[in-house]
Amino acid sequence: MLEVMATRQAASLQRRAPHQTRRGRSSLVQGLLAYYRLDEATGQMRYDTCSAYHLADVNSAEQIDGAIGKAMRAESTGGRYLALAGGAPGALRGGGNDLTVSTWMRVRGWPGSFSGALGIYNYTTNNRCWGVFLDGGQTKIRFAVSSDGTNAPAEYHVVETAAVSLNQWYHVLCEVDFGNGLIAIAIDSGTPVTAVHIDGAFGASNENLFLGRTGDYASPSDVDLDDTAIWRRLLTQHEKTLLASRKEYPF
Repeated sequence: MLEVMATRQAASLQRRAPHQTRRGRSSLVQGLLAYYRLDEATGQMRYDTCSAYHLADVNSAEQIDGAIGKAMRAESTGGRYLALAGGAPGALRGGGNDLTVSTWMRVRGWPGSFSGALGIYNYTTNNRCWGVFLDGGQTKIRFAVSSDGTNAPAEYHVVETAAVSLNQWYHVLCEVDFGNGLIAIAIDSGTPVTAVHIDGAFGASNENLFLGRTGDYASPSDVDLDDTAIWRRLLTQHEKTLLASRKEYPF
């Protein structure tokens, strides 16, 4: 189904020139795997302006005013979200490399327990790689990774932000520091919350990449997302500050 949707949406594709930055050439293009501005109209494919990992629109995810230009709205009512057709490419899974995920996020409603906001992650089928979740019980944003796709204690680790407010834009940055065996999450370029990621590489998941949900939750989150990117490296503190202050974006 996703492949058909992507094919139909691609028929009207007007490609942006790759590596065309908003503020000129930036160090942020280095190691960049995918970048989604999420500016496109309701019902349209959302384009990767770095590579070709375009996202199919499922059930008309709405275009809204965002943190930077326009953004996309995922909704539990109507099942609206975005999905990469054909399965997530290995590079986006991370594997035995550093990984950084950056997104602007606005939570509109908390789930009863947990719901997925974005990632390559399916708890139910043990296809777990990395995911960003809403923790409704704690009103926090959670980053989870798994070394081998399971929830074994030595393989599965999570970190959470401090409590966040509804209907407010936050810059959320998640990291896997492979060399030092750490994962981290930070909001608005603040002090990161870290945890040890004990055992080896991660990326065993065969799950797809979703924005607005993860594979283990059939219902999307009630969340707005803007300018979302994935790097195969760690960012410098200066680069993180630029992103969180909305001063520079790679595309």
